[in-house]
Amino acid sequence: MNLIQIFSIISCIFIIISLFISQILAQIIPDKSASQSNQPAISKSSNNAFIVNIVTPNNKGISFDEYTRFNTPNSGTVLNNSVNGANTSIAGFVNANPFLNGGYANLIVNQVNSSNPSLLKGNLEIAGKRADLLIANPSGISINGLNIINASSSSFATAKLHMNAGDLKSLNLTPILNASNPMQGKIVIKDQGLNDTSSNYTNIIANTISIASSIHSNELNLISTNDMVISDKDRLFNKIRPTSSSSSSMPSISIDSSSLGGMYANKINIIATKDGVGVNNAGIISASKISINANGDIINLNTIKAKDELQLNSAKTISNQDSALISSSNDMSLFAGFISNLTNSNIIAANHLNIKANNLNNFSQSVIKTRFEQYTDVLNLTCGSCGDRTFDLSVDMQTIKDEIINEWELANKSYNSEMLSKELFERVVLSDATLYALNLHTKNLILESLRDRYTSNEKGMGIGAGIGFSGDQTT
Repeated sequence: MNLIQIFSIISCIFIIISLFISQILAQIIPDKSASQSNQPAISKSSNNAFIVNIVTPNNKGISFDEYTRFNTPNSGTVLNNSVNGANTSIAGFVNANPFLNGGYANLIVNQVNSSNPSLLKGNLEIAGKRADLLIANPSGISINGLNIINASSSSFATAKLHMNAGDLKSLNLTPILNASNPMQGKIVIKDQGLNDTSSNYTNIIANTISIASSIHSNELNLISTNDMVISDKDRLFNKIRPTSSSSSSMPSISIDSSSLGGMYANKINIIATKDGVGVNNAGIISASKISINANGDIINLNTIKAKDELQLNSAKTISNQDSALISSSNDMSLFAGFISNLTNSNIIAANHLNIKANNLNNFSQSVIKTRFEQYTDVLNLTCGSCGDRTFDLSVDMQTIKDEIINEWELANKSYNSEMLSKELFERVVLSDATLYALNLHTKNLILESLRDRYTSNEKGMGIGAGIGFSGDQTT
């Protein structure tokens, strides 16, 4: 074998190794086993941003792109939805996408067919016409410093897609058991977090969701389920359809926000549907409107704060503990079998606080204050060291109120609503032996005005007043 032959062999080996290494290092790889019409074309800009020429949309306006790897790097990624070429924030001018002769896409679907999770970083921009964006990988999605540009909405899901007649009908969240992949069915927000404030709304849909960094969005929807998620009323992926094939192997906490996590949006919706699973928040959840629904416990160890309305609905327990805060600048509703407010924690609503629970445990120096409405005949209170006792707090507030008004009118006494509320509260306490025994008439516990609420039999409900139970109240 002469030198020329040896050199040729070495050159071939070098080329093969180079191609192999480049394939390993490639961040975005089309799925060659998918239909040719579902394989996007990948290139790089002069500043190393990836340019993805998405595939031709179908008659529903959906560009269905399949990958074996979809990792967006810090250098940036452009999904080219431009018919005539467009200027971008991260890659300058990009040429027209040759696959879009029939027009741009309304929905860009990125389905990852892999046993490995996707790692999403850097800027992810849609060039040209704004469109809805979906990234789906059943093997998991890790988001670290992702910034979305020019998307109408953004959805991240650990789901298989159900297409029917060219339309995306649903996301299948049925868990796939894979002991070798701890990210299976999981979405993690970590380190540099997620910024999607330019989109109308953001959907994060998975079996389990872990939030260890900040999420900034206009409207944030977190859905943790084993079921099907469908679109409803011109919104993508906002409704759950139960399935009989759902696995029972989900963890007890399906949405977990650590002390480093935070959710900031105009509106936040959190749904955890699997039996027994719950929501654990050790970070900050802040929005104009907040709604959290869980079939398991809702545990707050930090802050849940709404400017307008706040609703927490748990099939089990709502626990506010370790100097935590649940607050609303307007109305708040807490519905659960058991509600606990512990260890210097606070539940505060500027307007009305509606509580529906079988048991309320308000311990230590914790405070519940507002115009207070409780929707249960029997309320179990744990007050400091007094132990668990059951108190019937129902009184006929309407009759007492009528008596006060009649007395004052006969005496030609002028009064306002504040005076009436104060007098009503005092007489309610005096008329109820339980309240008197708790010494509420001597405690500085009246934090807001009394609010009447009448049941179907026109009886005054519960205590109906803004009070806070704190410390040992047996003295």
